[in-house]
Amino acid sequence: MTTPRIALVLYAHQPVGNLEEGVQRALREAYLPALAALEAHPKLKSNLYLSGALLEWIERLEPIALSRLAALRSKVEFIAGAMYHPLLALTPKADVLGQVKAHTSLLEKYFNATPRGVWTPEFAWEAQLPALLAQTGLEYTILPDNLFQAAKIDKGLLFATEEMGQRIRVFRGIQATLESTPLLTADTVLLVKLEDIVGRVKGFSALLEHLEHFETMRLSTMLDASRRSQVVYLPNAKPSHGSSWREVLHTQTGIGHLQQRLRYASEKLNAVFRVPEEAFLHLWRAQDSAVFQDSGASRNYLRFEAYRHLIQAENLLEPRKYGWLEIDYRDLDLDGTPDAIAEAHTMNLYFSASHGGGILEFDAREVMANLCDPFSQPLSLTDHFLEPEATTFENFADGTYLELGDFVDGLYEIGKYRDRVTLTRLGTVRGPAGAPVAVEIKKAVRLKPKENMLEIEYQIHNKGDWDIVTRFGSLWNFALLAPHSKERQFVVGKQVVSDLGATAEYRNIQSAGWRDEWLGAALTFEFPRETTLWTHPVYYQGQYQSSVFMPLWDIDVPKRRSRRLEYTVKLEQLKS
Repeated sequence: MTTPRIALVLYAHQPVGNLEEGVQRALREAYLPALAALEAHPKLKSNLYLSGALLEWIERLEPIALSRLAALRSKVEFIAGAMYHPLLALTPKADVLGQVKAHTSLLEKYFNATPRGVWTPEFAWEAQLPALLAQTGLEYTILPDNLFQAAKIDKGLLFATEEMGQRIRVFRGIQATLESTPLLTADTVLLVKLEDIVGRVKGFSALLEHLEHFETMRLSTMLDASRRSQVVYLPNAKPSHGSSWREVLHTQTGIGHLQQRLRYASEKLNAVFRVPEEAFLHLWRAQDSAVFQDSGASRNYLRFEAYRHLIQAENLLEPRKYGWLEIDYRDLDLDGTPDAIAEAHTMNLYFSASHGGGILEFDAREVMANLCDPFSQPLSLTDHFLEPEATTFENFADGTYLELGDFVDGLYEIGKYRDRVTLTRLGTVRGPAGAPVAVEIKKAVRLKPKENMLEIEYQIHNKGDWDIVTRFGSLWNFALLAPHSKERQFVVGKQVVSDLGATAEYRNIQSAGWRDEWLGAALTFEFPRETTLWTHPVYYQGQYQSSVFMPLWDIDVPKRRSRRLEYTVKLEQLKS
């Protein structure tokens, strides 16, 4: 009886922007023990995929580990991938190819390795990927057994797959469990996610001991031994959290916008000759797959870091030594409705016609942060009509209030004129006895990038036959990472009043905002008339996401009459 051949494939990734203590734990409890176990079994051959992001973490936190890995190269086949582990189907082709080239170069630099395989991050397979992977010039990828089972392919180890005549070979991988040694009766590609070793180091060592009884091989050796491969067609992969890897793009507006923004930034960088290499590295870091998975999308620090790298890429591309402002229409989300993008040397603002005429993104370019990431919460600059007596800041915060208007998620018409973006909607507001009253809102945002300031003006026009008496709120949603931190605080006037986790009401104010010492920025709202302010934190699945900051005014608008409201928003850098 022939001894089965086993290709052990170890793989690992750490997201760009992950918390350092999490990476340190993975190093301490998974990566370094796995490396020691491989060193203790010098006869075993194995295959290893370490993302470029993880290699950068290792170089910074445990550089000696790179030398130890290099010493194993006679027994280890290194597998290339897209440098920062993006979901391939959601990433522009030019960036995927650039990332694979960058990761290949990194493997050559660290390990003197010439990879032949290419990794599919998160095994997020889609039917069009063979054509893309074929263009990398690499020869094979690895996909898990469940995709082959879904295609009713029960037997076989190595196949080919194609799209439009472009072909790549694909190994079927079996995920190993570390609780018991696997029963291996045929040639097998055995997959081990290194992060799963945490708490199971003994199980991993036992697996390597077990594999000493088999012929372990590099994947390229298996590839060369089988030049003929059956062509198969595999279905799209489904993540454990839903029906599609794209699901989060439409269930979470903020994640869908980030993906669209990355595509837009990629178009800008790839359209310019002689872009600094550093700009592409920042763009690619922003494409990390973690943000586009249910488990990572809700981690605000990962989204914050993605935007930070995206803004850094654009800062390197676009001139910032002199003042400039450009406002243009663009249907970024491809819903058929033009939106507005305002870009300047100090700020970027992205307005959505389809989501309440709100602000999807407010980039402070000097501190490289998106201040208004709308994950799990309506956009900024959204318009609320509330019952003056019945609605309190507590029931507004917990979502048990009654919205009298249809403006929060309504469709607005977007316009532009010189340094202004205008957003107009004819909607309805509940008037006396609940009767619908036609109301038009026209809000204008004037950008003054040299002063790092926005001037906001509202015209609220009652076009109905009933007077309305209401409380009007202009909601902003600030994503500043931590609700309970001495570095991040709400300010009223010149007085610090709370941290960002407060649910509170402040009356008769004319100036308010926040300070973020860690970010090095402060933002101040100035009101020409006394105003009420509500604040409350936003959580999603127990994780802090952002803080709502909503000025309100009690207004009466007689029939056929208008009311005007205005305020300014000024961003300042704090001196270090």
